[in-house]
Amino acid sequence: MSSSADNRCPKCGKYSDHGDMCMKCATVPAASQAKVQAKLLDKGVDVCIPTRENGPYDLLAKDAHGMWHHIQVKTAYETKEGVRVNISRTTSKGRKPYRADEVDQFAVVHKDDVYLIPESEVHGVGRINILSPCYRKWLLT
Repeated sequence: MSSSADNRCPKCGKYSDHGDMCMKCATVPAASQAKVQAKLLDKGVDVCIPTRENGPYDLLAKDAHGMWHHIQVKTAYETKEGVRVNISRTTSKGRKPYRADEVDQFAVVHKDDVYLIPESEVHGVGRINILSPCYRKWLLT
């Protein structure tokens, strides 16, 4: 017999009918990833999805020079302090920043906007306000 704790989403802790991720935690990242893929494909960028799940990056994108970039997709959320994005990951030991050898860029989705931010711009930062003027230059148009 399983306990009710077994039926909690591992990401947000809310009740899940099947003991896996709740619908919101499973659907929102997939929708954000699809938006990023569509935006990059519209720009003529080759995009690949890695077969390994839960790796440090969500997409691979090939630039005009033939270089592949590891992209971690993040979804912005609105708070009283602004539109925030966690530029870190949740591990069994708490939140942990990504390393420069794992991710080249962060694709941040806020509503219909996609920002493609180099890892070096946010290295070691846990959370950013995507509407801060310093990130405007990374908005894909």
